[in-house]
Amino acid sequence: MVEKRTDRVQIQNYANRGVDIFDRIEVSIQSLVEQTANVNYRGPNARLFKTQCTTNAVAFAEATNSTMQQMSDLIEDATTFIATTLGGQPINLEPPNVSVHMPVISADESVEAAEDTSLNQLQQEVTVLYSEVVTLFEENLANLEALGVDGWWGPEYDEALVSMQRLTGAAIDRCDASRAEMTSAIQTQVDALFA
Repeated sequence: MVEKRTDRVQIQNYANRGVDIFDRIEVSIQSLVEQTANVNYRGPNARLFKTQCTTNAVAFAEATNSTMQQMSDLIEDATTFIATTLGGQPINLEPPNVSVHMPVISADESVEAAEDTSLNQLQQEVTVLYSEVVTLFEENLANLEALGVDGWWGPEYDEALVSMQRLTGAAIDRCDASRAEMTSAIQTQVDALFA
């Protein structure tokens, strides 16, 4: 026997929690970009370093936005299919949007200056911010798993859950790769300047 169910209220509550999660991801990534662009480090090498790191963070934001859009579309398409097939109205979810742009890199090239405290603190902050993003993606997946208890079930839910697990895993892998690139770049600067 196959049973299908979509509880529109619970699905919308899940979607609203998702919007909140995606908003918090945007805040974390925006903070990452700003802290990287404004670390206390000046000179030609500083401009190159800040540009490299903020470019990495902005690229990560763009990839994250794409993943979140895929997640939203996945849930909207699957739940709408069941709801409309059973005579209900389409289920429309608010699409996420991470809007993080490349900042202007201000690095006074007439003065070369760096301090290990600022760079080490940046490395710690970067690690924390990426960890926050991973935790938020995991929270979004856990919310979908909880929705499957009594808010939505059937083969479409099962397929959506598998797809969401795949998308979440890919998002976390991208997060780990971006974090590794960022922390490596910072450590390279620290080693070169303060070895």
